[in-house]
Amino acid sequence: MPDENASNLPEFENPPVIEVVCGVLFEPLQAMLASHLGLLWERVRGEYPLCQEVAPLTPVIEGFGGEVAALLKFTDVPPLPRVWLLRHDETGLIQIQRDRFLHN
Repeated sequence: MPDENASNLPEFENPPVIEVVCGVLFEPLQAMLASHLGLLWERVRGEYPLCQEVAPLTPVIEGFGGEVAALLKFTDVPPLPRVWLLRHDETGLIQIQRDRFLHN
């Protein structure tokens, strides 16, 4: 059902926001392997057919008072890349790494 208020939304030549990200940050999943990322891609590949490996984002904890802390942990678990799963027209992006899941 179309939104009746959609026609009341403003139009911008230079929109103030060009990208929105929704995500969760959690304790690193030490048991997650590259093969698990492949299994996830297999499930969403119809909508997100492109895959790229990029450098992982540094773990960061944001506080409600504006403070930000970067976390460095030493582990025996081998690093995994951050994986980008993209729509064919690149209008949607899923980002996955051991400690976060993001959707742009």
